[in-house]
Amino acid sequence: MPKPGADFPHNPLIPVRGARVSLGKPRNFPSFGWDNEYGRRDVDVQDFRASRFKITNGEFLAFVRAGGYGQRRHWSADGWGWRTFRNAKWPTFWVPDGPAGLHRYRLRLLFDCVDMQWDWPVDCNYHEAAAFCSWLAEREGQQVGYRLVTEAEHVLMRDDEDRPDYWMMVGKGQVQQGQNGACTNGKAANGAANGNGAATNDAATAQDNDAPSMATPNAQRYNLHLVHGSSSPVTDCPPTRHGFHDVFGNSWEWAEDHFAAFPGFRAHPYYEDFSAPCFAGLHQMILGGSFISTGQLASKFARYQFRPHFFQHATFRVVQTAVAGVEAERGGEKERAVLERVYGREAAAAFTPERPCVPFFETSCMDAAEPYVGDRPCCSKRERRTAR
Repeated sequence: MPKPGADFPHNPLIPVRGARVSLGKPRNFPSFGWDNEYGRRDVDVQDFRASRFKITNGEFLAFVRAGGYGQRRHWSADGWGWRTFRNAKWPTFWVPDGPAGLHRYRLRLLFDCVDMQWDWPVDCNYHEAAAFCSWLAEREGQQVGYRLVTEAEHVLMRDDEDRPDYWMMVGKGQVQQGQNGACTNGKAANGAANGNGAATNDAATAQDNDAPSMATPNAQRYNLHLVHGSSSPVTDCPPTRHGFHDVFGNSWEWAEDHFAAFPGFRAHPYYEDFSAPCFAGLHQMILGGSFISTGQLASKFARYQFRPHFFQHATFRVVQTAVAGVEAERGGEKERAVLERVYGREAAAAFTPERPCVPFFETSCMDAAEPYVGDRPCCSKRERRTAR
């Protein structure tokens, strides 16, 4: 069996300080964009913690071996419906290599089936990602639950020049340089580097509210633009200055946000049904692009979505909203006392590792303007605040 620290990296949670994030692409930015990228929405992000790496095949194996696919309590109603319909017992692109009880697998890629790459990001759908988060919180005895990242949290994990609101930060003198370095060109399949057309992150000065950096993150620092013909080890590419790997590229990242319009949205006159049919609370956002993303799909402004049961070279990382005092008093009665102080004794009494507290977190889909609003709890601040 693969071993953490040897076959795949340990994956600690890194704290991130909350801030206000401005989402949306300036209409005068000199690159192509789909209609859903434009407009502007400000989101107040609370302090949170997120895993340094995207979840690897090696980490996900523990969920499979523990019988996570058969434990109803870890799945949403829709997720359990998908799992039972498909009779899923392991990720779709894992290929059993012997009796099921041995948990030996190979990995199906675009054009080949190879030995399992335990340090690559697991390829899964949203339902599987959410079930893993539930299972992990229970296994670790967490009373504050795990979840997936939000669109605004993802922005705070990036280097400043790769944020959609970079031009605003330049104007306020808030810019910090990112990390240097390039991908190490490790074990990715078909891994000859392709430097043709790689964009740079050279910043210019802000003029007339133009964003002063390139739309596409530097391909030398991320597994984008078909630099590789597959995913790659999560340790291959350098981290952002905040310590996170693969915020762009390698695999798309499932988010908690439903796909929704920003204030000021206007449907594209030549492709009116590209975005609008998906503003119904039924499509989960995916962020950051994958190894096969090129052009606009690899843009720092890109906003894409799929139904939660779809597969799209997508993975996830684990996120946990910070609750003041819990980090210092994690575990046992002290943690319980903090939760009672924050939520009240009656509410806190219901929080257990089997049903942990999930503090409020704001998503970009909340309270979208009519008619671009869904009917799921995610789409309303009021409903989210009452659905702990």
